[in-house]
Amino acid sequence: MTNQELERYALFLKTHRLTRFEIEENGSRLVLEDQPPVCPSTPLASPTGVGFAPSFDTNQSLNPSSESAHENNSQPENLLVRAPLIGIACRAKDSSSRPFVEMGQRVSKGDVLCLIEAMKMYNEVVAPADGIIAGIHFENGILVEYGAQLFDIS
Repeated sequence: MTNQELERYALFLKTHRLTRFEIEENGSRLVLEDQPPVCPSTPLASPTGVGFAPSFDTNQSLNPSSESAHENNSQPENLLVRAPLIGIACRAKDSSSRPFVEMGQRVSKGDVLCLIEAMKMYNEVVAPADGIIAGIHFENGILVEYGAQLFDIS
């Protein structure tokens, strides 16, 4: 097989989000595997022993009446929990564990929402307030950027 053929097969694997691709051609056999990132089996504690407090903001309309309502001490409808660092986001401790949180689940301030692995360190992302998980905006094991929206809490 030529390098061009290998590149074509690798692109096919990635484009179709396959984890394994096997082909036999002219007596040659090629097996390509793409291993997804592995979330930790035992999360490491952060240096302070406390999880990251993620950045968050509120969903607010741009119309003036919404702003004046906010000034009158009304509660924001949703908190947007954002990634405090770049890394691999993990919804559970490992592949055999249940996710830390699910849609509609009630959470308390400080509850672990997910882990983000960065440079072999596992960092907890914790709930900034009490509420209900109203949105989950990432898939397990994907790379998230700093500031990426992870959860909505209402």
